[in-house]
Amino acid sequence: MTADACMGRGIAIVDDDKDLVDMYGKILKKRGLTVCFVAHDGHEAINKFAECNPKPSVVIMDNRLPSMHGVEATRKILKIEPKTRVIFLSADIKVENDALDAGAFIFLKKPASIYDIIKAIKSAC
Repeated sequence: MTADACMGRGIAIVDDDKDLVDMYGKILKKRGLTVCFVAHDGHEAINKFAECNPKPSVVIMDNRLPSMHGVEATRKILKIEPKTRVIFLSADIKVENDALDAGAFIFLKKPASIYDIIKAIKSAC
């Protein structure tokens, strides 16, 4: 996947913290990346992902979400489109192996630096 693929297909943000979602959105926009959709819980993420056309290249995924945790949402999203790269961000380091086993491209511990998030996106693209 190239940076152009990320530019064309965009990035999805899944997090229930609206302040973080706003920050991620501003960071991505400043770097010329498109946010395809934002979801605040696992079920919403899966539904929006399924409806999105084209599918986002990258999903930024939190773990502690209402209705369905990020690990399960990651599994379901990757069943729909296995080529999607999930950047998993969580303050709970105990879920790192579960997230990676579910198919996450990379795990970042919250709070992650802006530098690390952008580096992960570039690597995923």
